Amino acid sequence: MYIKTLLLLACLATSLVYAKSDKNKGRTKDKEPLPPGRIYFPIPNLEEPKRPEIPKPIEPPIPEPYQNVQLVLPFHSSGNYHNAVQMEEILRTNSIKVVIELGSQLGTATRHIASMLPKDGVVYAIDPWDESYHQFLSNIIHAHLTDKIIPIKMSCPDAAQLPCFTQKEIVPDLIYINADQTPDAIYAILTAWHPYFQDHTIICGDDWRSEPIREAITKFVSENNLAIETSGYAFWQLARKPLEEFVAPVDLLSSTEALKTLP
Repeated sequence: MYIKTLLLLACLATSLVYAKSDKNKGRTKDKEPLPPGRIYFPIPNLEEPKRPEIPKPIEPPIPEPYQNVQLVLPFHSSGNYHNAVQMEEILRTNSIKVVIELGSQLGTATRHIASMLPKDGVVYAIDPWDESYHQFLSNIIHAHLTDKIIPIKMSCPDAAQLPCFTQKEIVPDLIYINADQTPDAIYAILTAWHPYFQDHTIICGDDWRSEPIREAITKFVSENNLAIETSGYAFWQLARKPLEEFVAPVDLLSSTEALKTLP
């Protein structure tokens, strides 16, 4: 008798569970119940719960003209940069935010200078690039310096007449002449950019080791009542009055060691 009572209760419980399940599924209670003696167990949802998607960090868009580079070339840099020590000294001891580089080639010096500027600093890289322009842009993208280096593709003397410079919308703190040019071209660059040699502006450059370049710079300095500071065998800097030869501190890295730290 006891066993029959338990079986009856089990069947009754099964019928109630089945009717409740059918109601939740939109079925009517009039449907045929499960055969007696069978217990209905609802099948649990075994699907793996969806994990919330972690939002990806939003990267700032790459500015022009870098965003127009459809194919970023592998990093490649060539050329000599002998003035890393002197440029580090100038950037460390002066309040410099705006740099104009005249002659950038593939951007070795450009990247070094930009990497040492404050967060709001900028380098205007001016060069009449040919097919090397694509490589220059790719190198800057690889170095993650697209927000600090603004290329201007035109001749260095002509760029001095851009309204942004003549109307003093952009006032340089430093003008670095890195153009691998003929003596006449260097003289033309100095003539074009000399008006921007203000009280706080520094004008300096490379290739002092080249005798023809040295003669062109010396000629310009003599005609404009200026002087020259030199360091090593390649670096030179315009001065407003005769000064002793500029000597870089001995505790600075050598140019070769400084280049190893470039991005």
